[in-house]
Amino acid sequence: MRVLLAIGTFKFTVGVSSFSALSRKSSFKWRDINRFGQSPVQQFTGIEPSTIEVQGTSYQAYSGSAALEIFSSLTELASKGEPLSVVSQDGKNLGLWVIESVSADESSSLRVGTPRKVDFKMGLKKYESV
Repeated sequence: MRVLLAIGTFKFTVGVSSFSALSRKSSFKWRDINRFGQSPVQQFTGIEPSTIEVQGTSYQAYSGSAALEIFSSLTELASKGEPLSVVSQDGKNLGLWVIESVSADESSSLRVGTPRKVDFKMGLKKYESV
């Protein structure tokens, strides 16, 4: 299986555990400095940690129980409370990141209670050590 993204020991792969969207965000801090009788000026005060959001949909008909296992695996990985290595599909090491959130929405349940569709979302933040 071709790996699209590896986060710690979890691998998003083509087919069973793929994702549909990956968003990156970089933020920068600017503070206003008030001046008497004039408009404020801005002072650059630093860089916020970068974030990544991964979103995807897994269908029970195509992935079987893996649809629910994605959420469980990511939650278990996040609950360890450790920074994780993130590697892109081209093998580039993106450094250490922490999982800040994991969510899943289950819908179109079968008669036995198993969801046909699971939408998942995960938020990562770049780990900055002291």
